[in-house]
Amino acid sequence: MNDGLGEWLNSTFMGHGHCYLWRNDLVYLHSISDGAIALSYFTIPAALYVLMAKRKDLEYQWMFVLFALFIFACGATHVLSIWNIWNGDYYLSGVVKAITAVVSILTAILIWPLIPQALALPRPMQLQQANEGLRAEISLREKSERMLAMASSDLQRRVDELTETKRRLEQEISQRERMEMRFRNLFEASPVGLMLVKQDGRIQLVNQRVASMIGMSVDTLHGSNVRELVVGPDWRKHGWQRQDALALGEGGRQLPVEVGVNPLEAGEGAPMVVSLEDTTERQQHETRQREYTEALKRSNEELEQFAFIASHDLREPLRKLLSFTQLLTSGRYGQFDEKGQQFVSYIRDAAERMDALLSSLLKYSRVISQGNPFESVDLNDVVRDVQKDLQLSIAEAGVNIHVQALGTVFGDAVQLRQLFQNLISNSIRYRREGVLPEVSITGEPLANARYRLSVKDNGIGFDMKYKDQIFEIFKRLHGRSEYEGTGVGLAICRKIVMRHNGTIAVESVPGKGAEFTIVLPTDRSNNTL
Repeated sequence: MNDGLGEWLNSTFMGHGHCYLWRNDLVYLHSISDGAIALSYFTIPAALYVLMAKRKDLEYQWMFVLFALFIFACGATHVLSIWNIWNGDYYLSGVVKAITAVVSILTAILIWPLIPQALALPRPMQLQQANEGLRAEISLREKSERMLAMASSDLQRRVDELTETKRRLEQEISQRERMEMRFRNLFEASPVGLMLVKQDGRIQLVNQRVASMIGMSVDTLHGSNVRELVVGPDWRKHGWQRQDALALGEGGRQLPVEVGVNPLEAGEGAPMVVSLEDTTERQQHETRQREYTEALKRSNEELEQFAFIASHDLREPLRKLLSFTQLLTSGRYGQFDEKGQQFVSYIRDAAERMDALLSSLLKYSRVISQGNPFESVDLNDVVRDVQKDLQLSIAEAGVNIHVQALGTVFGDAVQLRQLFQNLISNSIRYRREGVLPEVSITGEPLANARYRLSVKDNGIGFDMKYKDQIFEIFKRLHGRSEYEGTGVGLAICRKIVMRHNGTIAVESVPGKGAEFTIVLPTDRSNNTL
């Protein structure tokens, strides 16, 4: 079998060109003709494939496939005819022709049953008549559709109008419901009692705040007459004018209230919004404030009286005591021994300390009672004047003072000068041995019309557990033998700052110094004293 297949594939037959005696005209004539036929036969199936690909709705596509195979096989026979001119592969050529014969016979057999079906297809005239009938029907349908579209458009327009009207109504209802809900929520959440009252006084709406104040339920208050529950106000006064009145609760309980009356909308007969605010705590606070003011006034009067006594009655004996000790130490009335001189010195020192204490106490008492009116004060001028006042002390201690450009505050220029004088003197007094004293004065504006000052030194400092005690009068953290002073300077500073409606605080580290921070108002609106 392998020998037979090899004989088929390796044919030893002569090429067809020998029959043509290898004449060029015959060879070219047959080869070119067969080539043109084969090319055409191969092109036709390709065209049929494109047609079937673009018109998948064509009937009898299988017949198109048979015709394509038939024509393609015919083309293959012509290709082998060209090949056999030079090569005698007649077995292969015969097989291709046999395949072509099978496809041709199959196509011939299958095409006959299609002829009746093809003859049954409508003729062009029939198709034209059918098309004209379809056109007329289409025209009639289009006319009907246009009329239907017009009617539908009119109906749709009316439906749209009704839908839009419905939407607007729903929107208005929704907005009104939201507004009503918001009104009720605000009404109920109000921190004061609110009532919606008709012109005849009947209560339409009331919040829980009113019910809690009067001691009745909301349901009980609905429909009640407001004039029977709240007595005293003039109901004709409108515009949220506040009036004092009494609310009558259960059991005859009377509650002081402040009443406001305002129409809910313009026009006669409009309901009124009545507001009630419990003034019990406010009246109690006002009473306590009056009592406190009276007590403070009496205290200031007593302090002024004490200051007068201290400046005259108490200091007069001290001045005499100091004069007599001077006479005793002058030697005009005899000489004292060393022990006597020491005793006289003790008397003089004690009298001088007492005089200094009385002088400091007098200054402390006069901060409130003898203060000057407030005005705009340039702090640069204040600090410059204080440096001149303390020029000798600054020079003796070798203090280096750094002053930043400062702003303006609203206050008493004399007391502000005393404030800086006490703070700088405090820094000089409590300096560290062997360390060059330094004082830094800075400032910066704050929000709400406030100005912050800082006075910082590198002195001995103190433990922060004493940060509040150092502002107390006569409070000292060191003995008189270590540092001089009366213990009144920082108390005066705090009293001055309090009079200016300001604040003063201190931060300190032992052995590293202290920083005083003062906040003062810069205009009249932040100074209520």
